[in-house]
Amino acid sequence: MKILCLFAKYPEGPEHTNIVKDLALAMERAGHELSVATLSEKKFAKKTSLLKEQNIDVLRVKTGNMFNDVSKIEKFITTLLLPFQFYRSILKYYKNKQFDLIIAHTPFMGEASLIRPLKRKFSCKAILLLWDIFPQNAVDIGMIKKGWLYKWLKRKEKHMLKSYEYINCMSEGNKNYLLSNYDFIQPSSLVINYNWGNMTPVIKNDVALTRHEYGYSIEDKLCIFGGNVGLPQRVENLVSLFDKLKSHKAIKFLIVGQGTELHRFKCMVEVKGLENVKFMNYMERNKYENLVQCCNVGLISLDERFTVPNFPSKTTDYFKCGIPIFAMVDNIAYDDYGTFLTNEAEAGIISCSNNIEKAAESLLIMLSDEDELQKMGNNARQFFEKQLNVDKVVTRLTKLVARE
Repeated sequence: MKILCLFAKYPEGPEHTNIVKDLALAMERAGHELSVATLSEKKFAKKTSLLKEQNIDVLRVKTGNMFNDVSKIEKFITTLLLPFQFYRSILKYYKNKQFDLIIAHTPFMGEASLIRPLKRKFSCKAILLLWDIFPQNAVDIGMIKKGWLYKWLKRKEKHMLKSYEYINCMSEGNKNYLLSNYDFIQPSSLVINYNWGNMTPVIKNDVALTRHEYGYSIEDKLCIFGGNVGLPQRVENLVSLFDKLKSHKAIKFLIVGQGTELHRFKCMVEVKGLENVKFMNYMERNKYENLVQCCNVGLISLDERFTVPNFPSKTTDYFKCGIPIFAMVDNIAYDDYGTFLTNEAEAGIISCSNNIEKAAESLLIMLSDEDELQKMGNNARQFFEKQLNVDKVVTRLTKLVARE
């Protein structure tokens, strides 16, 4: 099958990867012919280019700036122009190609103004990877209000969802939300795939040596929060949790990641004088995974105001590395993601974001039972191998189109 993938971020170099690159490489391994189109932000000062990367054609389209320290206005302008820049570049650089399938994701990359003309051009079907439900999630956390902008964005969302033959949902709750709130969506168009990762063997590190490298002892109860640090993560709740447990000297918190809220996160920790928290810069995936394996618990935090179901992407990395999860989430995720984490995977503990006192007590109890931590960690890795293996996801996604 010839597949065109529209991805916001596609890391350069074989040593760097992310969830969509794992998907593309797995599809190429499965025998499909892959072509990728991805952003090349203006700040990197590179022209639009097409190169072969690990047997995949990768078109890096020069756009405005989108990620990290970018103003809302600049990001909005980039988002508006992106569909036209991508369409023009795809027609120029992939003019001699024919595609059987287009795969795009939310946010930004799934716009109807991009997908519909591409589907007409190549006479193909499309799958949307639905990673967020926008604009409702933005309303939930106060990014926008229910005014003219919200109505305009809702119309765009409707056009987007109607542009795809298939929509990949992150969870059962995600699927049920779509069916309950969008009457034009057919159940047969929805498929569930939890976020995935590339299957690699577990390499047992010298935990004491690795911890010593980062300034921790083998006796420390090390809790890691890795990945994106943005508004959905509600860093205030994390700081409150760290503050509640500061008297327990053996419990340490390590933050590894980047995002729009990182600077504010650091400032809040500094103001409170929390000595149990350390921040580290972004690191290569292999190095990051080696570090995660040496931690006791992986942390997840979601804003308690969310009314849409979320499946935290951090789950995949924690499961892959075989560590249990402690999650503070909103009421919707408590039922949906909580059922997945505690009942289906049996690999963690769930708590409500609106009760930090109880969350702190739950984490304290969790860290005190080393046998249970080990058991949940083993369950996490086993679930990853059985359900989150990217090769199995590729099979399920491509079967949707092949069966027709």
